[in-house]
Amino acid sequence: MNILDQLTDLLLPSEYKIKITKNVPEEWLLLKKGAYLFAAVPFSEIPEGDFGSKYVKTKIRSITKAFPIFAEKGLFLLYYGNESSWERISEKFRVDKTGLRPVILQSVHFLDPETGKNINTRTHWGPVKFGFCGGVIARIETAFK
Repeated sequence: MNILDQLTDLLLPSEYKIKITKNVPEEWLLLKKGAYLFAAVPFSEIPEGDFGSKYVKTKIRSITKAFPIFAEKGLFLLYYGNESSWERISEKFRVDKTGLRPVILQSVHFLDPETGKNINTRTHWGPVKFGFCGGVIARIETAFK
């Protein structure tokens, strides 16, 4: 079973209710529960220096038709790939500190499907994990040890 299937089985329907497939790239996973989104994206696709995850947020905005104030989406973003490519720049990734944007990046997480290693969870509160993101992080960390 590949990483996207494992994440789908783990998070749907316990944490998220709908799997979005229309216009979603094959190597991506996009789940939804109300205004909350979960995206698993291959780290190898991310443009160098995109520490605010603008590439992913722009693509998700077009898929979900997100708009500021009226249809904002809170995003839990999981990058997956080889941990060595992530470790050297992980501290540079950041989340959004305010709303009023179409896609609000609430958490960034990294998972190496080969080793199961979970690295560098970032929320607005740094390494503190609580609220909706906390439950998702705990499930992923427990399942991929």
